[in-house]
Amino acid sequence: MTRFRYGERVMVADPVHHLYRRHGTVVQVRDRDGAARVRIERGLPEEQWIILDGTPYPDETILFPAHCERSR
Repeated sequence: MTRFRYGERVMVADPVHHLYRRHGTVVQVRDRDGAARVRIERGLPEEQWIILDGTPYPDETILFPAHCERSR
């Protein structure tokens, strides 16, 4: 992938990524680098949730387009 779109479903396609083959939905795209906050289906362990400005985002992580492909 070259860029994310809000609301699209993606799958982690990089075999060396710890979330390989996991699916998720893009929640927010960062303008500065194209990375996105992605809500992972089937959840994530609490220690892998992202925390931004003191606010935890359950089952969400930051992904880059190069690690993903569009999912159907």
